[in-house]
Amino acid sequence: MSSPVPIKVTSKYGLRESLNGRTMHDGIDLGVSAGTPIYAQKELRVTHAVNQTGYGNVVYAVDNLGTEYRFAHLDSIPPNVKAGTVLSPGSQIAYSGKSGVEKDGKPTSTGDHLHYEVRRGGKSVDPLITIDPSTGKPYSHNASFSPEGGTLTNSVIAKDPNYTPNGTPWAPLRRTPDPTGRPPPTTRGLKPNINQSQAETNRLKNTIPEGLPPTIRAPMINPLLQLGDK
Repeated sequence: MSSPVPIKVTSKYGLRESLNGRTMHDGIDLGVSAGTPIYAQKELRVTHAVNQTGYGNVVYAVDNLGTEYRFAHLDSIPPNVKAGTVLSPGSQIAYSGKSGVEKDGKPTSTGDHLHYEVRRGGKSVDPLITIDPSTGKPYSHNASFSPEGGTLTNSVIAKDPNYTPNGTPWAPLRRTPDPTGRPPPTTRGLKPNINQSQAETNRLKNTIPEGLPPTIRAPMINPLLQLGDK
């Protein structure tokens, strides 16, 4: 097996400057080329796998604490990744890309990358420094670019030589086979966290959105940014 390599964070979480002032970036952008497979490293239940204004092709998923994960600007999504399926560690989530346009047709991504977003109680958190209480590690450890493990910032990039990216921000939702040969995700429910109180379980359950999540609005492109979201 090849050695893990650092993956560049091309746009960090938090406020950033743009042509129309300071804007909030609710996730992190990872600089990987279009068509790079993305894998879960924690059991996640998919709630949405759609093409959405702003995010482009996007997968929404939750863990057994109710924490929500968003993987956006994807090139395509495997056919077995859909609402209701559960991804076990090592299962492919999607392929990275640069999809996403606003209602006026303007692209919301300036280059190939993965936008990774984590929300607890409906509010975004920094995946690089916020600790997942169920693992004791930052949320950036809950996905990677290799089915064998690693993190989003340090893993083996397992490219698929048989995959041809769309290469456009107008990429429609395209379903593609999972090349890993691993069993497809199941439709069973997540295992309950036995250490979590019923009151906390109910509180977190109520934070999971019903129906399609709202779209995002991206500001004008900052010419100083070389890669990533607007």
